[in-house]
Parts: sequence; structure tokens; C-alpha cells
Amino acid sequence: MNLLNRVKVTLVHDECWTSEAGLEDVYTINYDVYPEKGYLRSRIIVPKGLRKEIVKIKEHKSIKKINHISSLNSVILVDFLNNYKGSVAGFLYDNEVLFIGNQISNGKETWDFITTKNKTNDIVNGLSSMGKIVDIKIKNYPRFIPQLSSSQLKVLKYALKNGYLDYPRKMDASELSKKLGISKITFLYHLRSAERKLIEFYLDYIGDVGDE
Repeated sequence: MNLLNRVKVTLVHDECWTSEAGLEDVYTINYDVYPEKGYLRSRIIVPKGLRKEIVKIKEHKSIKKINHISSLNSVILVDFLNNYKGSVAGFLYDNEVLFIGNQISNGKETWDFITTKNKTNDIVNGLSSMGKIVDIKIKNYPRFIPQLSSSQLKVLKYALKNGYLDYPRKMDASELSKKLGISKITFLYHLRSAERKLIEFYLDYIGDVGDE
């Protein structure tokens, strides 16, 4: 029985630095929480074109301290402390979720996490009390890594090793099937089956299946 849910929820969190206008494509890469001290440490990646918005973050009342700001290629890394109480990160930590990712864009926070089925409704209700939920997706989790048959795995390994997946191909299907001692049709059947399983798994994992 699957006892876990993967939840992806987008909300507008008023009274938080994330609600500042102009923030786009900001990603949280790490959280450290210190509930006993009343703050959490966040590390976010901000596009370099949003330097003015970083100043707004520094001045927001929910921010306790900016530890460090540094440029990394096309992005800026901001390391700071913000209030634990009233934060979504703090709320999710209190509910012992498995954090997957967080994005801030256009005044909205998108949180991706895993929790137990019996806690999902309570967590969603708690989030709705912190701000306006504008989108939510809940699906069974985990989707285990697909199991390839021995034939699918062998064909896929040979295809990769011998350059069939390169562009341009170093070996075509006819050559590779002869090397494996199988027909070209059998080779393509096993390869396409393996590719489909892996692609479906990946797209489902990042949440794109059924979104369009």
C-alpha cells in the first residue's frame, strides 16, 4: 500500500519577503532550521538582473540578517536568516515533510514536498491559513524507478556504449543488432520499450505528465 503523497502547492504568502513584486525564477537550494532560536537560514539563487529586488529582500521585516551575497556566473547566491514563526518552511518542518524544492516567482511561492497521506489534508489546510493557495497538485508517491527487463537493459547498455545514442550515430541499428545476435526489429523494440519507461518515469517525477 502506498502511504505517501507528493504535494506541489503554489500560494501567495502575505507579510513574507517572497510576496515582493519583481521576484522571478528565484530558487531555494538549502534550508537550515533553528526553531529554538526563532529563525531559519535560507540560501537562494537569484538571477543577476534582480539586484534591486535583493535590496528589497534585505529591507523586509521578516528578514533578520543577510549573511552573504555572492555572484556565481549568471546568478546571485543570497545567504540569509529569516523568521521561523509564520514561515512556510518552518510550518513544513514542524510537520516533518520531506522537502524537494521551492521556487519564488511573481509574488508566489511554490513548494514541492513529500508527506504521509494521513497528514496531507492538515498540511494543506495549514498552508491555506498562511496565504491564498492558487494551485495544488497531489499524487501518490513514490513512483519507483522502472524495472527494465534483462533484454531491455542489455540493448540500452549496448546502444549507449557503441554510440547509437550519439549524434551523429557511431553505429546504426543494423550493425548493433548483428553485434547482439538479434534482429533489427527486436533490437528497436527493446530499445524503444526501455526508453519509454525511463522517459515516462522522469516526466512524471518532475510533474509534467498530464500538465498540458
